[in-house]
Amino acid sequence: MEIGNKTMAQLAEELRQIPFLERLEPVRLLDQIPFFEGLEGEFRDKVASEALLLQFQDGQEVCHQGDYEETFYLILSGEVVVSTETQDHKTIQLATLKRGEFFGEMGPLSGQPRTATVTSQDRAVVLQLSKSLFLDLLRQSPTIKRQIDQKYIERSLRTHLRQVALFATLPEAAIEELSGLVELVSFKKGDVIIWEGDDGDCLYLIRSGFVKVSKGSLEREKILTYLREGSYFGEMALVRDEQRSANVVAMTDVEAVRIGKREFQEIARRSPEVIKVK
Repeated sequence: MEIGNKTMAQLAEELRQIPFLERLEPVRLLDQIPFFEGLEGEFRDKVASEALLLQFQDGQEVCHQGDYEETFYLILSGEVVVSTETQDHKTIQLATLKRGEFFGEMGPLSGQPRTATVTSQDRAVVLQLSKSLFLDLLRQSPTIKRQIDQKYIERSLRTHLRQVALFATLPEAAIEELSGLVELVSFKKGDVIIWEGDDGDCLYLIRSGFVKVSKGSLEREKILTYLREGSYFGEMALVRDEQRSANVVAMTDVEAVRIGKREFQEIARRSPEVIKVK
């Protein structure tokens, strides 16, 4: 039986043609996937009827670096290889993901293009969730949201912090340790995230939303720039004892990864490859 390009509901309908499976319900298939454990009620039925099963041949791309795609993937069988192409056109393999692991969460969360290419191995079968279904899932299940949040932190630190000169030589082990020490913080539209003149004590990596950077009072400000998902600000606060040089205000609701000065400096002291911390 070909299982690709079907929803759980469609697959269950076909399986019901087999003797002894006449009463098989789509949610029973969903119950076999540990990722969805604890999901109940009408929303469980919604996932079963809308999430799409996809099967890929060995070497076939699931998603491509640079593409704008806002879907989430959960691996049901097989493996996928995650790789990235550098500016000098070298391909670097980042990870091999297996059954039960997921990828693609940064697309629907940030709206940014894919940061890596994912390629099927061993005829991978994945469950694809649309952006709207994925975001609904996070609202419905705090347990799943915690899983996604932690993985987002780990992957965004690896992907985006390498763009910051301060982190360019930070060892992989240090990045992993740092991911367990940072936190996700939220701001409402209009909140002042940073005041010019305040003591700097952290860096922010924007997960979602849009901020304005300006100097002077908010009534007579000079706008310097606007920043969105994937951007960062406040990095010099991690290595220098100086006051903030600008205001940063949330122009929309904003979610960000906050990296504290104390946590970063503790890790940096143990990593001689990192810029010297005073």
